[in-house]
Amino acid sequence: GYKLHVLGSVIIPGELDYYEGMTISDAIFKAGGYAEGGIPYRIEVSRRIISDTTGLLPEQNVQIYTLNVSENLTLNEQEQQFKLKPFDIVVIRKSPRYESQKTVAILGEVNFPGTYSILSNFERITDIFPRAGGLKKEAYLKGARFYRDGELVAVDLNAIIVKPSLPANLLLKFGDSLYVPRVAETIRIEGSIQNPSLVNYDPNFQFGDYISQAGGFLENALKKRTYVTSPNGRTFRTKKFLFINIYPKVEPGATITVPVKTERPERVTTTGEKIAILSLISTLALTVIRLF
Repeated sequence: GYKLHVLGSVIIPGELDYYEGMTISDAIFKAGGYAEGGIPYRIEVSRRIISDTTGLLPEQNVQIYTLNVSENLTLNEQEQQFKLKPFDIVVIRKSPRYESQKTVAILGEVNFPGTYSILSNFERITDIFPRAGGLKKEAYLKGARFYRDGELVAVDLNAIIVKPSLPANLLLKFGDSLYVPRVAETIRIEGSIQNPSLVNYDPNFQFGDYISQAGGFLENALKKRTYVTSPNGRTFRTKKFLFINIYPKVEPGATITVPVKTERPERVTTTGEKIAILSLISTLALTVIRLF
């Protein structure tokens, strides 16, 4: 027998058996009814042009009909007069405003941690804090971590709360998550030092004090490339002023990393280069002899 297709926002889209006198309501019913977001006032029927080409362009081979059907699939006057034909394709459009709920998570030291729906396409990171009841007293915003697609995004949450217009105040996306920790009490020191370790944070300590606690630099330490990573993922490198290294500030929960110098392999002089060098030395020697 003949077939037709029902596509778009129906429960079971696909191919159906056609029968004489079949209506759009019949087809939608056989396809399981409207899916969530399907709208009855935007239904299109695509029909092959076989014989009746009245009023059509020469290159046109498909006729499009736009109709509407009530949500309870009852026939209206327009649909009573419109009958489906074999090979028709019925497409049920989705509402332009329909969108499944998209959520983000905010956890840690906020008053109401949990999952929240994104209210609009214009909601940004800072908009989620009031909905979560604000921060607890023990919250450490400088150490807050923002994740997108499972990866840590280096965002200074403290800065964007003070000034929401900063570019770092990203538009929220489905699956984003934010974790606000308590104030960290440790510093991690790793890389080319005597004793890589986890030490306590001390507000009176400078960068050099932490290096001393880890036993000092090793001989192969690349001091000028030392960097500090804050808990939120942002990295700060060592700067140079004249011949002095200016090391980054160390805040609670940070990690100090001291890179290792990479030794350059000794370059082997080729035979041709050796001959050229000997020739140059000989030429210089003859020149000196002639001068004296």
